[in-house]
Amino acid sequence: MKKSLVFNVSNNERDIYIVGRFPPPLGGVSVYLQRRLASLKDVGADFIDFSSHSWLKKLVFERRSHYELNSMNLGILFLFFILGLSGRTTVIDHNASRHYSGVKKKAFLMLLGYFKGVAVVSERLKLTYPASIKLSLVSPFIAPDESTFDATFNSYPDEVKEFVSSGGFVINSAWRYIDSHDGDLYGIGESLELMDNIPNMRMLLAFAEYNVEEFPDHITNLIQRYQSERRLCLLVGQRELWPAFKYADAFLRLTSTDGDSVGVREAIYFDCVVVASDVVVRPENVKLYKYGCRQHLIDQVSEVLE
Repeated sequence: MKKSLVFNVSNNERDIYIVGRFPPPLGGVSVYLQRRLASLKDVGADFIDFSSHSWLKKLVFERRSHYELNSMNLGILFLFFILGLSGRTTVIDHNASRHYSGVKKKAFLMLLGYFKGVAVVSERLKLTYPASIKLSLVSPFIAPDESTFDATFNSYPDEVKEFVSSGGFVINSAWRYIDSHDGDLYGIGESLELMDNIPNMRMLLAFAEYNVEEFPDHITNLIQRYQSERRLCLLVGQRELWPAFKYADAFLRLTSTDGDSVGVREAIYFDCVVVASDVVVRPENVKLYKYGCRQHLIDQVSEVLE
């Protein structure tokens, strides 16, 4: 089991606001915020949730000595600047800086020059910034509170709990089904087609949003087929996956484009093998397959299940 790396809180930063969009919905950044706040509760940390109608009022009238801003929206950055909060704010780059180019990137970097610093979630993101901006490195993953295992696991439907408890399965997850030029964004179709080539493969397929009308007919047919064979189980809704990693053989991250996935980090933390596409730099100990090479993917997953 690996430890997750997070900020240390110094004595002069105990009066802190965690700022961003908290779950629901669940996502890599929102889960990070939730767990970051929980890790700092004992030092009096509080939060400003962009999902709340009162977030701006709280930002303007209830000031603190330090802020961790989990947004790189230009409007939000400018707001912090004009409110005089930039000098006490560390901005967390959860891979959002990649969206900026041209004039917008120049404005973005100019604004960041007024902030206390930027914390990036990977070494490669440091290349985005000039030497004038103070940079630090922070892990995007904070381990879940394992004392909540029973409550989280028991929130699953009975058929999912039964499937997971029996072990011997792989996990794939997606926000929702999203078409892409070479299949679908999260490799849902690819993972289902794997089951044709690996007869002993069973899969837990998790969707935050599940709308069968979004699926091509062949995907719908595969889901129905493998459900009837009791080789496939669906977990639908805003649910944390980490209890299932304790029982799974592997986690599949078959994306065509990807940041630093909380699912990948959670799987590694719970000693669940990760098989992931090679489209981005992955953490150590991830089994990579050449994206678009079906046979290489089959070989990597088969090796894990054997």
